[in-house]
Amino acid sequence: MTNDDMCTACLGSAQEEIAPGVTRACRACAGTGRRREQLIWQLAHLEAEQLITLPVVRDLVRQARGPFHLSQVADTVRAMLDLPAGRLPVGPRVRDLLLELEAAGEIVMVSAPDELLDGTEVVLHRDPAWERARTLGV
Repeated sequence: MTNDDMCTACLGSAQEEIAPGVTRACRACAGTGRRREQLIWQLAHLEAEQLITLPVVRDLVRQARGPFHLSQVADTVRAMLDLPAGRLPVGPRVRDLLLELEAAGEIVMVSAPDELLDGTEVVLHRDPAWERARTLGV
């Protein structure tokens, strides 16, 4: 692979280190190590940002009765927008918006981490659950 063809995030290794000694497939190039795939993935993320907006996710959260999982919201968004699986990074985009709602105090995470990667500093939630905060009413 030439230097021009290497992912600029992982430098062609196809791995990213998320904590000391803990690696995963590079998110920038979808674990390929190649620049072409990195650009395609970045464009897909940009398209997802345009289609999957905070008001869309906020409206789904308002309709939720009880705790809801990331996968449930992502599946609902995918169905609403009629997106085939794998077309766009729906899960990561929905996750980012749910975290934004959590930071704003509109929802609270109610699930425990699935794995501790670096003590309690780095934790992994595979399919986290949230619940509406009382401030949303209803």
